[in-house]
Amino acid sequence: TLEGWADLLYQLQDGKGLFAFIYFWVLILIGPYFAVQLFLVILSSRCADAAAVRRKKFTRRSILEKAGNSAPINREKPPPPTGLLKLRLNLRALAKDERLLNITLGSILLNTICMALE
Repeated sequence: TLEGWADLLYQLQDGKGLFAFIYFWVLILIGPYFAVQLFLVILSSRCADAAAVRRKKFTRRSILEKAGNSAPINREKPPPPTGLLKLRLNLRALAKDERLLNITLGSILLNTICMALE
């Protein structure tokens, strides 16, 4: 959590000198960077795996629907969605869009950079 590290730094500097400063500099500045990068890699790989599974299920489902659809074809055009149904369909399309994943990962990266600069 990086809480209380300054007190430990000062105690170690009194006993060990400059080497404590170098150790804490590496620990505080570089350590969280690698931890966040590891988190981003795990998050990205999980999202990519979930997207691949979703695409695979969609392909199977569409094939099964085409093969098993023996009902007569309804030629009437369904009414366009309105109200909450339209909102729901738009949100579902947004959630499935790969741009949302890129925006989310970009936001996390930007947050990481801002936190590192503080």
